[in-house]
Amino acid sequence: MFRICTSNVEFDAFSKFLMKGLENCLPYVGLCVRRNYSQRPIRDAYRNKDEFSVWPGLDGNPKTVGFFVGSPAVGKVVCVPPTYIKCIRESHKKIAKIYEDFIRSSPLPVSYQLYDGGFWRNIVVRSNDKGDHMATVITNPRGFTPEQITEQESCLQEYFSQHLPSLSLFHQSCPHVKCSRDQATIRHLSGQAYLKESMCDLEFRISPDSFFQLNKHAAEILFQKVVQLAGPKHYTTLLDLYCGTGAMSLLFSPRVRGCVGVELGVAAVEDAKHNAQINNITNCTFVEGRVEEKLFGVLKNLDHSPSIIAVVNPGRGGAGESAISLLRQHPNIHKVIYVSCKPDNPLTMKNFVQLCERVGTGSKPFHLTKAIPFDLFPYTDHRELVLCFEKR
Repeated sequence: MFRICTSNVEFDAFSKFLMKGLENCLPYVGLCVRRNYSQRPIRDAYRNKDEFSVWPGLDGNPKTVGFFVGSPAVGKVVCVPPTYIKCIRESHKKIAKIYEDFIRSSPLPVSYQLYDGGFWRNIVVRSNDKGDHMATVITNPRGFTPEQITEQESCLQEYFSQHLPSLSLFHQSCPHVKCSRDQATIRHLSGQAYLKESMCDLEFRISPDSFFQLNKHAAEILFQKVVQLAGPKHYTTLLDLYCGTGAMSLLFSPRVRGCVGVELGVAAVEDAKHNAQINNITNCTFVEGRVEEKLFGVLKNLDHSPSIIAVVNPGRGGAGESAISLLRQHPNIHKVIYVSCKPDNPLTMKNFVQLCERVGTGSKPFHLTKAIPFDLFPYTDHRELVLCFEKR
């Protein structure tokens, strides 16, 4: 039977859609969905990371920095500056404008497509609550010599040092749509090598390509709710999948026997280890690699742990089917807290079903007991959803 908690604050179309989807997928689950979103501590200028694109603007200027408006499928696409977007920090807008002025003064063209002979591409801007800033300029190296690229790095560094000397500036020469640091080195041009941020009374180091919650203040509320739902004991082991820079593990660490985080990003794992060290935390281990490839070995090492709680926090595409299967099969995993940034994605829904389906799996199913929406992204249609699955 499907039931809903009766709190009566805010219950929008997203919650109704999600509830209907879960009802169709999991008709045998007694589910409690909170009707109110958890509080939004900050609505304006909450984003600590933004990626600005380069494209022709409304005025036809081919070097406009901002965001796309329109769709190639239905007509023209133009780039508009972020001037009036409330969720973006003014300092980020300023850095985007400095970059726009720079590339407009450069003789090199913009790269709209990978093989169009252009050079300048996106800029990623990050900041912390203290007002420190980091920017990574992405360029297309195709058709340019190493000497030409080095020359442009010098020009970039000189320009930003004149306009924003405290900026941590990086450059990645990426021949693909997106590149990991293994595919294309992220070169440090000036300023500090990392950002430092505090969250939940913990200190964090953030690399240019590490994942960190972009709405820190709302994320603190979400993390506290995850800990509350998990209800860890002193003998519990936390399995932190898609752990990023280790925030969840570090938050759980004083409440559990130990934590094991698994994360694909090399820089994120390095940051997670460093974050444990600077916070004097000694019971957290972080494993680099794909969750789907590393989880079997990690669980083998946890065979003697009497109680395991898994926190699963994947990207929009959800977790791999093999990972969900391993979580189901392990006899000592009695609770899974799933944090989804796109719960209406069919692949994510498939994760929910796989955890709970009763037949044809050869393992005891989980039961979905609670689902709590969080508005981490005000002024957008995106919602975060925390789901609690338990074995009975």
